[in-house]
Parts: sequence; structure tokens; C-alpha cells
Amino acid sequence: MFRIAAHSFGAPDQALSLETADRPLVDRGQVLVRMRASPINPSDLIPVTGAYRHRTALPFIPGFEGVGVVADVGEGINPVLIGRRVLPLGTAGCWQSWKTLPADWCVTVPEDLDDDEAATAYINPLTALLMVRKLAPKRGDRIGVTAAGSAIGRMLIRMLAARARILSGLFAPPRRASPFRPSVPKSLRKDAPFQHWTVVSTRWGVRPALSLVQPSSRAACSSTTACCQASHSPTAAKPA
Repeated sequence: MFRIAAHSFGAPDQALSLETADRPLVDRGQVLVRMRASPINPSDLIPVTGAYRHRTALPFIPGFEGVGVVADVGEGINPVLIGRRVLPLGTAGCWQSWKTLPADWCVTVPEDLDDDEAATAYINPLTALLMVRKLAPKRGDRIGVTAAGSAIGRMLIRMLAARARILSGLFAPPRRASPFRPSVPKSLRKDAPFQHWTVVSTRWGVRPALSLVQPSSRAACSSTTACCQASHSPTAAKPA
């Protein structure tokens, strides 16, 4: 099988390499999943740098989320799972052809989700949901979403728009645009009725969002995982 692994810590573009490996054996209570798709998240790359080396064993295979099909089951597991499309959660290791894990950590994928949607259905959506719950917006709140063109930013926009809130979106400047991070609001107009949008340097962080939504300000900082901030101070709107 193929896998992407790091045998030493360092910059991901230098430490990671594509290699071949033997297909893993399935132990009791485990399933073998043939991977079909896995995205790239910051949480996949940070351990490669050695930031968590005290709890990261080498060789390290990134990939905390993805989608695959159960190909085999170990002793004690119902073979009815074979052929089922699942999210193999709980550990890294999705950046390989085959992944073994406890059967309890497999989440069945609904038929109406394609592989691309399913492969990204764990980290960002749950993070966005927890952010919205922590923010607890009330009707009439003016909400600023930083990094609004990012994957999690677009999810936040949909969740907040579903609650009929007044949204302001902050987008990265054009020089930082990429196919994966739209920097203009056009692609999001169908998702939410923006009252305001602007293009700012993301190094300003959450403060430009507060300047957009004053005087009753709440900001969902989608550029930082699970970061929700609220401020009612006019001075908080000044950029750093």
C-alpha cells in the first residue's frame, strides 16, 4: 500500500514522503478501512513539525479525518460492516491506502454525502458548531466572521445565517487568494445575506470584525480553532 509518512520532525514539505508499506493486519475488535479520500488540515501538519513530539510517535502518518470503506473485520466484529462507507476517527493515519482502528471509532456515512463532503465532515463542522453554541447569538446580533472565505468560515456563515443573524464577512486580501480560500464575497452571497463585507489583512485578527459590528458586537474568529470572542468596548475596534 501507499502512505505519506514522517520519519523525523521538520517542515512538512521536507519531512513528509510518499512510501510503500505492507497492508496492516486486523486485530481483534478492529476493522480494516480502505481509504478513499482525506483532506489536509493544520492539525495534520502541526505534529509533523515536532510541536507535540512528546506524544507523537515516529514514523507519523498524518490524517485525522477522511472517508473509506470497511474491507475486513477482526475477531469479534460483525462482518455486516464489510462494504460500509465510514469515517475512521479517533487517531491520525488517514493519509494511507489502508487504516486499521477499533470498530467503535467508525461512523457510518449517510448515502446523501459524497466522498468529498464526508471526508471533511468531522473537524471543521464540529468546530464551527461548538463556536456557534459558545457564541450563543441572539436575534438582532451583528456578527463578524473573520477568515470568511475559509472552509470553516463558510460553515460558520451557513450556521449563523440559518439563525437569521446579521452577518459581516472579513476576507483575506487578493494576494492570498487560492482555489481553496476564496478572497471575495461573491461565492458566499448565495449562502448568507451579508450586510457588510470587506477585504483586510488577517494579521489584524478579530478587531476589524468588531469595528464592523459595533455597537453590539460579537465575532466568530474562524481563523483560530474554537476561538469565540465578544466585546462591547469601542476601543476594541482599533486595529493592532
